[in-house]
Amino acid sequence: VAHEFPSFVPGGDRFVFFASSRVPLLSTVRMAALDAATGPAPPISTQPFQSGAIVADTPEGTYVLSVRERELVAQSFDVSRGLVSGPVRTLARRVRSQFSVAFSGTIVYTVDPEVRHQPVWVGRDGRVIGPGGQVGSYQELMFSRDQTKVAYVRAAEAGGVRVVWVQDLTSGSETRLRIDGVPDDPTWSPDGRRLAISLKVEDARDPDVHIIDLARPDQPRRL
Repeated sequence: VAHEFPSFVPGGDRFVFFASSRVPLLSTVRMAALDAATGPAPPISTQPFQSGAIVADTPEGTYVLSVRERELVAQSFDVSRGLVSGPVRTLARRVRSQFSVAFSGTIVYTVDPEVRHQPVWVGRDGRVIGPGGQVGSYQELMFSRDQTKVAYVRAAEAGGVRVVWVQDLTSGSETRLRIDGVPDDPTWSPDGRRLAISLKVEDARDPDVHIIDLARPDQPRRL
């Protein structure tokens, strides 16, 4: 477990910090005091955290701010008990983990740009022939060896859920491969019947190579 991102609680010598675990569900934010540095540091919530948190005083009360699933969220915080309570409020979306709160209550944060593009077909003479797919955030595009299909990873927006798609270049139809996890780097087998992809499944620390048989795309096989 790594301890990082300390942030003082207003009006005292206590502070919160992010206790990061290799198991994401065990990562949490804990509270400790300067005069009891070696004492217990209980978690402020029974729910896991994905990044560090900041405790902020506002005219409405004291809140814990953090980033979860790319959303800046706030939850009421009982300083005396060291526990969050009540519903989670979303303050902003597409937020990176870097943010700060001024004494006035002003929040400064960074967001991911909404990067979207559309592939196009270009002739050998350099002229655009037409669109090659829907608008989205593309990661990789890979042609099959016989050049009848193209596989790509696409999300609706930058930082969104990534999905593997296969387009039939004869008909122009797209097929979504419904697999669980975060895919990357699709590569065709020589016969065009299978794909090898890098896939990071839930609770896995690192991605692994998986083989997808297009006849059974919902059953990827880990190598």
